[in-house]
Amino acid sequence: VWEVESITDTFLSMATSSFTIGGASTVYRYTFDAAGTLLSQEKTEIAAPFRK
Repeated sequence: VWEVESITDTFLSMATSSFTIGGASTVYRYTFDAAGTLLSQEKTEIAAPFRK
């Protein structure tokens, strides 16, 4: 199982001395067999925030 974050929303804040970039990512889950063949993919209900 491999969970991947895809950026779905972003923002830029210049309010501090060093600017902030942030947003939210939607998490997708991919399942593979032992040979590496993709068996399934699904969009989860997980929203992961990020800030840089």
